[in-house]
Amino acid sequence: MDVSPVNLTAPVILSPPAAVEAVKKLDTENRQDTAHDPEEGSESANQGSPASAKQKDSPLQAKSIQQLSQEEQAEVQQLQQRDRDVRSHEAAHKSAAGRFAQGGASFEYQRGPDGQQYAVGGEVSIDTSRPEDPRQALIKAQIIQRAATAPAQPSAQDRAVAAEAATMIAEAQVAIQQERQTKSEAVSEEAEQSGENVQGQGAEGGSAQVLAYQAIQQDPASEQINLIV
Repeated sequence: MDVSPVNLTAPVILSPPAAVEAVKKLDTENRQDTAHDPEEGSESANQGSPASAKQKDSPLQAKSIQQLSQEEQAEVQQLQQRDRDVRSHEAAHKSAAGRFAQGGASFEYQRGPDGQQYAVGGEVSIDTSRPEDPRQALIKAQIIQRAATAPAQPSAQDRAVAAEAATMIAEAQVAIQQERQTKSEAVSEEAEQSGENVQGQGAEGGSAQVLAYQAIQQDPASEQINLIV
């Protein structure tokens, strides 16, 4: 059964304000061909073990491994390995995504010749909306990028999410640098204005001293000198 990655269900908002919550899905690609019962199809369910997966009504009953042919036993082993790989893949996404993961992982199941259902594909939804504060956007984008690349073998969808997170990181860094530059220019301008005020006050004090000296020269009888600086 060939399970393709699930497409995005909502656009990514990369410019503030984030009025709409965006959701990306980090998918597990089905990298192997497995047998498929056309009457069963695939279903999406919550995380769980193959034994605990909800079974559909079917004449196919669970069989012990001893009741299966060698080919069927080999197929079951492949499905069991695939199930472990898929669950490990999605668990890595969810763990790295932290608070940005939207619920638990969901899986696509295939029934094996032993009557059990095995996960052959899966996805984890993750919030990718961009915060208005560039510092918060930077932190979130870094977490999204780590979540997308957390599995040992990221899928094509995972790599696409990581690439968009890298774009968000770059944009947030530019916005932060612009903020710093603006603040630096404001501080420099304030310092220049403060320096001009000090120089102006010094010039006024010097003029007062000159006037006081001139007054003394004009009145030799004066015995008291008041210098106002």
